[in-house]
Amino acid sequence: MAQRLNSDLGSHALVGRVGLASNPSACLQSSENSRHGGQVSADASAQLGGVAVPRTLSGRRCGRLRRGAGLDECVREAAPAPITKLLDCHGPQYIDLALTFGLNSGAERREGGREAARSVDSAPAGAGSYSLWPYRPGHSQGTAMSHVACGIDIGGSGVKGALVALDTGQFVGERVRIQTPRPSTPEAVAQVCRQIIDRLGVGSDVPVGITFPAPIVHGTVRFMANLDKSWEGINVDELMTRLLGRRSYALNDADAAGLAEIAYGAAQGMAGTVIVTTLGTGIGSAVIVDGTLVPNTELGHLEIDGHDAETRASSGQRTLHDMSWKKWAKRLQRYYSHVEMLFSPDLFVVGGGVSKKHEKFLPLLRLRTPIVPAALLNTAGIVGAAWRAFRVG
Repeated sequence: MAQRLNSDLGSHALVGRVGLASNPSACLQSSENSRHGGQVSADASAQLGGVAVPRTLSGRRCGRLRRGAGLDECVREAAPAPITKLLDCHGPQYIDLALTFGLNSGAERREGGREAARSVDSAPAGAGSYSLWPYRPGHSQGTAMSHVACGIDIGGSGVKGALVALDTGQFVGERVRIQTPRPSTPEAVAQVCRQIIDRLGVGSDVPVGITFPAPIVHGTVRFMANLDKSWEGINVDELMTRLLGRRSYALNDADAAGLAEIAYGAAQGMAGTVIVTTLGTGIGSAVIVDGTLVPNTELGHLEIDGHDAETRASSGQRTLHDMSWKKWAKRLQRYYSHVEMLFSPDLFVVGGGVSKKHEKFLPLLRLRTPIVPAALLNTAGIVGAAWRAFRVG
């Protein structure tokens, strides 16, 4: 379906995204929606090989609108630099993306992003800046790229990052992973984040969300278990914004996973109280009430039967003590029954690497609350961080 991106670049709005990969000749729709001063431009389009093509691209007239001229040649002559750079790198199969999102200057990209948030019904709510360039192949051809953000997931062993298409929650191009430095001081980890951003080619106006394995209160780390202790008391938002040279937003890793499941995953569109737990070395948790995150809940540290819950029921404990699925399920039953009593949630979502084997243990649990496996698995942290950064940016 064609989508309209209104912008102040020229005298019209561009129309693109009509399945070019399968039908190159149909990469552009008639620009009948193009407007100038609120009126439809009578000279907005011309026929090229039977296909209506906008005459004006970013306020520039294309001089090659004649039958038989290649669409990519036409676009190269008329288009601003980011569009031609996109075509040079990835070929004419990306003409539709280039035309729709190849906005020229940073100011134009920001205005385009705000306008897109108002005009594209399927886009996430809220205005913010975005930048497509540099675009990398590898996403679904059906992914509209009107909103992009970067997510970085900082863990004890590795730092991972990717660009995320916010209308689908899918990665745009490759994920980059770099080993967590030793010692994992704030400056050292920030430099790794900078390397990831540089390798991804993230634009300076793209919001960046960063997850941490610790509670983040108003951008500040209160205590740290899995990274260097020097993180405690650090305002991560301020540090990363300064060292990365762009607005950055930090949040707890389990909270990021929870937001991703609400936005794109197993709890998408779910009203009421949703509790997302991540079963790993410990137990992470995210509580979302009617779409609003209650941050830093740390339900893995509930005291149950005199024990810190995650020291009994985490996936790490199952591995450490070589427990059978049935024995471990009994510990999970005690944990989830207690959380259910405290919160009376409408849905449990179970994430973490072990959720790939959910059929081994979830059917053994007896709860009043529905309990389902997470949908995003190991992409949830990055996706949730990107989603959050865009919303608050």
